Amino acid sequence: MHVAHFIPAVVPVLRYGGTERAAYWGAEEQSTLGHEITILSKEGSVVPFGQWAPLPVSLEDWVRLLESKRIDIVHFHTLPPDSFPKDFPHLVSIQGNGKPGESFPRNSVFVSRNHAERHSSKFFVHNGLKLDRYPMKTDLRPTRSAMFLAKASWSVKNLRGSMAISRAAGHQLLVAGGRRPLSPWGLFATHAKFFGNVDDALKIELLHRSDALLFPVLWHEPFGIAVIEALACGVPVVASAFGSLPEIVTPECGLVSSSTEEMSDYLKSEVPRLSREACRERVRAHFSSQKMAISYLELYEQVVRQGYLSLEHPKTISDTFLCSLDPRMETSRSR
Repeated sequence: MHVAHFIPAVVPVLRYGGTERAAYWGAEEQSTLGHEITILSKEGSVVPFGQWAPLPVSLEDWVRLLESKRIDIVHFHTLPPDSFPKDFPHLVSIQGNGKPGESFPRNSVFVSRNHAERHSSKFFVHNGLKLDRYPMKTDLRPTRSAMFLAKASWSVKNLRGSMAISRAAGHQLLVAGGRRPLSPWGLFATHAKFFGNVDDALKIELLHRSDALLFPVLWHEPFGIAVIEALACGVPVVASAFGSLPEIVTPECGLVSSSTEEMSDYLKSEVPRLSREACRERVRAHFSSQKMAISYLELYEQVVRQGYLSLEHPKTISDTFLCSLDPRMETSRSR
């Protein structure tokens, strides 16, 4: 099968861009499995495992590309542009949450079971990583540090909550992603160290310096690539129990909870008891780029065979995507 991957970025990404990184690695795995791959992306991209072509702009560009390269299916890692001929076999990966009532293409695939259910769909494929890009943490001595890995300015990622949880546990917080907040709780924080947007090498170094990743998000997380990046390095995760997170974080590799008090207590007393090998094995078994690539290939075959995944357009059905953590609630979902 000849698969074209539409990734509107320069790939491979070097800093921020977890979903683009997963898309690129999935395409690489499909090439390893014997399929012909063309990457449609921005100038400056490097594709050693396949062909590269610029992002088509007009209908004429699309027709010329699809015919000349004899492509079987186009995998969009964003919504298809209006110029794309919608009757051509295609599949669309949806990485984010829709607005209430928003509809999506019939061939949409979501990134977790919870994500799909909240958009009236049954089709999902978990994001995956190349494990060899994430060396295992070898020094298992407690560091009394935790990591926050997300866009710091995005309120739903809850940097403020992470700072409170780590402070209560007596841990330093290593913050990767964006600038230090100018609000008093961020500007004058003495137990947090800010690194801005980091490249892969520094990200892994910081994960290796951490006892756990803190991920107390305040919305229904579609997936959470930072979570599996931490687990791949053998770093447990302490997260809120919203969206996909209970699918990813199981008792052997961390905690999901609706209580910040429970999170801080767990970080302080339970995290040191967890097996780092079990964290990595969780990714190997369920969130590898190879597993992701194979799952998508199965869906490609369905689209090529019958022309669609669903007769209906998926539609956002959740009442709200904003959630709150109540310190008085003890509602662990992973014990």
